Amino acid sequence: STGHLINVIGNQKDYQLNIRGKDSNLTAAEEGYIINLMGSPTRPANVNMNFSDGYMQGLVQQAVGSNLQMNLKDATWQLAKGGFNITASFNQLNLIDSRLVAFDQANKTAGKKSEFILVGDVNAKNSEMNMSNGIAGDQLKIGGNYTTGDNMWLMDAYLTGQGKDESSIDRVTITGDTIK
Repeated sequence: STGHLINVIGNQKDYQLNIRGKDSNLTAAEEGYIINLMGSPTRPANVNMNFSDGYMQGLVQQAVGSNLQMNLKDATWQLAKGGFNITASFNQLNLIDSRLVAFDQANKTAGKKSEFILVGDVNAKNSEMNMSNGIAGDQLKIGGNYTTGDNMWLMDAYLTGQGKDESSIDRVTITGDTIK
């Protein structure tokens, strides 16, 4: 299945998407996005998504020139590949008392490493970034600034202690500034 869960066309101004509740579950199709924010530099779409107390699985995409701000409060975002796509793009992701699960469940089941790219600024407070799936070598790249406030990172490491190049650890790369 390739359909996107939520499509927002260009030229949408101040579009508000508010979802909350323990039973809220946004799961993208295998080759689709949770949110597909279309638009262009001349016809941008501006979306403010507020998601609290629920669970979402998949990736999000914003077109060049558009603006997606995601606010998660006491929620879980399980990253999951969309076909071969491993990139979630947004302007800003605000995690408050939330969990970002940065490994693909299908890869975990198959015993494979996961790789994801977040394009945009990430602000996290009292949140958990979980890469711990029992498979060392997962990679998460944040293509923007990362602002931290009392967060916890869960990661895997396999250390041989043999002086050989067989050791492996989960890796986080931040291309912007890290701000406390």
